[in-house]
Amino acid sequence: MVLTSYLEITAKDLEILLKNVVFVDNIENVKRVFIYGPPGVGKSTIVRDLASKFGYEMIDLRVGYFDQTDLLGIPVPNKDKTGYDFLKYTRLPKSNDKKGIFFLDEFTHAKPQIQALLHEFLLDYRIDDYEIPENWRRFVAAGNNIQDRSISYEIPDSVKSRFHYIVRLVPDIESWKSWALKNGIDPRIITFLEYMEKNDSKKWLYRKDPEVVLTPRTWSDAVNHAFKFDWEHAKILIKAALG
Repeated sequence: MVLTSYLEITAKDLEILLKNVVFVDNIENVKRVFIYGPPGVGKSTIVRDLASKFGYEMIDLRVGYFDQTDLLGIPVPNKDKTGYDFLKYTRLPKSNDKKGIFFLDEFTHAKPQIQALLHEFLLDYRIDDYEIPENWRRFVAAGNNIQDRSISYEIPDSVKSRFHYIVRLVPDIESWKSWALKNGIDPRIITFLEYMEKNDSKKWLYRKDPEVVLTPRTWSDAVNHAFKFDWEHAKILIKAALG
């Protein structure tokens, strides 16, 4: 699906949006949010961190890999051998004991049949005979656009309309720096990126071209890990990560 009009938003502003429309205790005020963005820019990390911060359970469903049985259940003969019962996905919540959120990741990777089932999930809070407990009726979905050079299926308007807010996450150095300082990223990486973003014509926090692909995940995972070794070994790992 190619969107022609949507709000480009930084990680800091995305957090503000989610705090005010998703992570609210009054379920009647909860809204559904769809986050577009290329791989590795922190979509799932932001949602997971906020869920932890505000005391919400989170179920991360990688719906791009789902088959229909993952949502409808696996048919097994009933006790009377007269029909079938369906064994449901065991991670689906059954009670209101805890407040939680569904994170529907890789939504644009999901097959059309799965998107159709998710429409019922979002609209009626149920699939077949499974009903989502009220305290779990919070949804954030995430996916990629075709322009992100990622496999994407077109999302029907009926499904898209289930989301109150559709935004595109754009990496920015100030939001990433704030996150990095709180999450143990090596200060040398932070200093380097901050300098290069301000003084080089090329982008360093996020860049995707034929020669190199850089994402915030590249720096926080691969490069940050490299700095745990002595410099001779670290240089090899950094070169391998950055291309």
